[in-house]
Amino acid sequence: MNYRVSNSRNNFRPLRYIAWMLFFVLLVAPARVDAQAIRSEAPTEDFYRERAAADAELEHQLRWKYEEDEKDFWMDQRNFENDLKAEDPLNYHVYMTGKRLAYDYQETQCSAACNHGKIYKAQSDLYLQYSEGNENLADAVNGEGKTPVVASGHERR
Repeated sequence: MNYRVSNSRNNFRPLRYIAWMLFFVLLVAPARVDAQAIRSEAPTEDFYRERAAADAELEHQLRWKYEEDEKDFWMDQRNFENDLKAEDPLNYHVYMTGKRLAYDYQETQCSAACNHGKIYKAQSDLYLQYSEGNENLADAVNGEGKTPVVASGHERR
């Protein structure tokens, strides 16, 4: 009888080992996955460069029935840019440079048929004035850079 009891204990020993290994894997694996996800979630320069081009394309295509709606949109855009400048000055510079390049290209493609609003034209001028030079990068890093502002009545030169 003792033989059977000791034999049955030996049969469960590998199962206990497997259960502990499974418990350990299920406990540790999710923590490693979360740590990797956190590292990869931080936006990169490529993300901001692509975001700037996509935003500029959207802004170019928008048509507003009411000027108040256009003002609200540009105010939200300015808030986004100010927040980005405060949180990440270098990627703010990347974003603004991307906007300048996109608006520069759009200006060459746009004709009188584009019929953009006054605020779009003012924003376009401000994006086109953003320089790739070191002065804007240094200003962005120091928090002194110029963020485009909503200026009604500003006409394209």
